[in-house]
Amino acid sequence: MFLLPGIAISAEKRIAIVKSSNSPAFQAATEGVKKELRKGDILPIFIEFDLSSNSPDEQKIVPQIRELKPDLIITVGSKSTALISNEIKDIPIVFSAVLNPVASGFSPSMSFSGSNLTGASWDIPLRTQLEKFKLIVPGLQKIGVIYTHDSEPVVTQAKKVCQEIGLELIPVSVSSEKEIPQAIGDLEQRIDGF
Repeated sequence: MFLLPGIAISAEKRIAIVKSSNSPAFQAATEGVKKELRKGDILPIFIEFDLSSNSPDEQKIVPQIRELKPDLIITVGSKSTALISNEIKDIPIVFSAVLNPVASGFSPSMSFSGSNLTGASWDIPLRTQLEKFKLIVPGLQKIGVIYTHDSEPVVTQAKKVCQEIGLELIPVSVSSEKEIPQAIGDLEQRIDGF
């Protein structure tokens, strides 16, 4: 920041934002991050990338980001966090809207990542979620979960926790939002809750 008599001029910072999809939740997270960064002493220049099914080849995004030489990369969702954190090790990355970054392999612990990656998690420990679910649904024995490839590590951990507390997890994988109604139909007669 430069100080002139009566005028404060902030330094521009290039910030790449990479969203896993254009879902309303990810869009809200993106707008929230942008709003907060605009409150600071920098002039953020946002460059957004979207990994939804309508986006260009994902592998082209990493070289584009490198060419931009951003000061910071914000990832929104697990898919974008995985892509960017695996490929870029020399630019700070802040993730948001990630469920369980430890089980997803983004960080060895919730207190320290050991890398250029940090962020905010949507994480409520699986054991806590499942035990509370068991308390509020009498007779709960079988839980259904619909997941994507990006969530496989969390589903693997959830299966283990379910076994430990006397529940059965019945997972159904989907590759797009269009498959969700069919997945619900496949599960609804076999489970006690989602």
